[in-house]
Amino acid sequence: MVRRHFYTIALLMAAVLGAAALVSAQPQPATAPATVPASASGVSVPNPAIDRLQGALAGLDLSSDQRGKIEALITEVRRQLQPSPDMSPEDRRDTFRQVMADARRQMGQILTTDQQGALRDRMQKQLAVSEPAPTPKVAPRAPRPVSEPMRVEPKKPEIPPAMADTRKQPGNANPPAKPVKPASPAPPSDDGSASTGAIGTKAADFKLQRVGVGTLALSSLSNRVVVLEFASYSAPSFRYRSTAMDALDKEYGGRVQFLVVYTAEAYPAGEWEIDRNKTDKVTIPRHPDADARLVAAENAKAILKPRRDIVVDTMDNTTAKAYRAGAHTAVVIGRDGTIVARQQWCDPDGLKRYLDEATVVKVEKKE
Repeated sequence: MVRRHFYTIALLMAAVLGAAALVSAQPQPATAPATVPASASGVSVPNPAIDRLQGALAGLDLSSDQRGKIEALITEVRRQLQPSPDMSPEDRRDTFRQVMADARRQMGQILTTDQQGALRDRMQKQLAVSEPAPTPKVAPRAPRPVSEPMRVEPKKPEIPPAMADTRKQPGNANPPAKPVKPASPAPPSDDGSASTGAIGTKAADFKLQRVGVGTLALSSLSNRVVVLEFASYSAPSFRYRSTAMDALDKEYGGRVQFLVVYTAEAYPAGEWEIDRNKTDKVTIPRHPDADARLVAAENAKAILKPRRDIVVDTMDNTTAKAYRAGAHTAVVIGRDGTIVARQQWCDPDGLKRYLDEATVVKVEKKE
């Protein structure tokens, strides 16, 4: 019964919040900073879909502890669904799915079975009210009496002014311009342009400091499937999914090389703090130099103890920029050195399908 209620709530939340994906796809005003969402200033950005969910939750008989957790969850969902001008539609969809998966899981942990049933009923009523009204039927026109035949006057063709001038003046020195054929799109490049880091493009090479000893270059992993996981310890998604990523590393053994690229802190202390980091007591400031970033990566390895190797990105985040990485992005590189898949938010379960396809050995039939 509990599982049935949970999945019902999950489906209803996806239906009510489906509009949030469209809101997040809208371009952000040019005046807003690209790194901090509008809600970081404490001002809640309106979102009709989330407002409806919040209204349904407000009608439930919640304890003060539940109410506080629900408010924190809604605030976090609003923040994570803020639009970003440098995200592609595919990345926005990945982000939406990841955020909503986390929200559904946390909602099921906060609400009781009875509360989930009450929320289900409220959301069903909201969905019924929000459905568009049926289109009214238009009464058919009465047929014209036979005694009054319809007379159709021939209509003279209208000639646009520009064409009329051309016909009057055959020697017109300024005839209408012919349509210009659009230029073909430029081929993908690896010079830091928007095409870099996209699926189907060549993966940008790098040589970075490895946590432990030495350096590691992507070119040294040629002819292998590689998973690049861009992250920092202040990104809760990286901490919570580390065990699942290690399970993938163990499952795919020597067929896939997993590599964590430690970048700038996603949520540095004193600048952009989130509730989950406060709960977990994670306070890591912005890295002032390369040594500080290396120490942060070493501390992350000591705490999480991952199977995956960790390399440290440069202070200007060259590698993260080349792959258009966010707070916790995963990129799959095929044996031929091209990018075959990317997730703006790393999802271990979703990666399995891409890895199964990338590790298949194709055998050519000889005639």
